[in-house]
Amino acid sequence: MRALQFPHFFGSTAAFLIFGISIIHFYWLLGGNWGLSVALPETSTKTKPLKPGVFMTLIVALAFLLMAIIVLDIDFWTVSKTSNYYLSLTIAVVFLLRAIGDFKYFGFFKKIKGTDFSKYDTKIFTPFSLFIGILIMIKLFIL
Repeated sequence: MRALQFPHFFGSTAAFLIFGISIIHFYWLLGGNWGLSVALPETSTKTKPLKPGVFMTLIVALAFLLMAIIVLDIDFWTVSKTSNYYLSLTIAVVFLLRAIGDFKYFGFFKKIKGTDFSKYDTKIFTPFSLFIGILIMIKLFIL
């Protein structure tokens, strides 16, 4: 029996979670609205400073899908192992920076609190981003 290959476990888990984020964005693209009301930051007056349209939602969905493919490091991906390593490292840093936040709307150090988005950001989005970033880092540095 083969031992569990931990780098693959951590990378696969991170890729699966990122793929899930992509699927949610494709769901919104197709007209779904589950979770959409709390997916975007709000100002203290509960207005949303971002109003992404169909095209931007498609770009974000595709970006998350590409991130999942890169982190998964599947064989048909044609970039070199070195390129894949640095792309995965960049993705991990992006998720870790998302967890730290913009010091206004999202992340551990957000200033605007008390909105629906900030509640979900504190309980789900920020820890989730931190978790994904850590998983990818573990995958990269266990190799």
